[in-house]
Amino acid sequence: MTYNINQPICRQMFSYKSHSLPSLAIDKSTIVYDLFISIAPKTTVICDFLFSPGTPAYLTLLEEARWDLITKNGYGLDVIKKTGLGPTVLSVTLKFSKELHARDEVVIETQMNAYERKIGQLSQKIMRDGDVCCEANFVIGLFCMTKRKLVLPTDAWLHAVGMI
Repeated sequence: MTYNINQPICRQMFSYKSHSLPSLAIDKSTIVYDLFISIAPKTTVICDFLFSPGTPAYLTLLEEARWDLITKNGYGLDVIKKTGLGPTVLSVTLKFSKELHARDEVVIETQMNAYERKIGQLSQKIMRDGDVCCEANFVIGLFCMTKRKLVLPTDAWLHAVGMI
């Protein structure tokens, strides 16, 4: 695989089938956000010799979906650079149900479950043909890069993650 240093690494690993779209509302404060991804077939960086993605590949897919969500909701890198406030993952729990393979077309479902004070709870599912292949639960926060600590979420951040 040829790497172009001007492209983000996630774009080199995964090819997109279509654009992400917000889907059904869950309870007026939380939406489910879907991202459609096709796993690139010749990606030795993320697939083992059986063409099965390793754990870092799953985490990269999930991260790409989270960045897609916040960027499309108006909180991209330009806002992070301007405000000095950006997302951070405090912990993650993964549960694997079915194996993914090269050329699989998957949907990543992202849902913000709660945000209390400085701490948010976010869940994601990687689904293939309607079957859940991986479930992830994240504890996230908004990090101030100048103070080097978590801060209370701004309205713009809460909007970006789908809470308002």
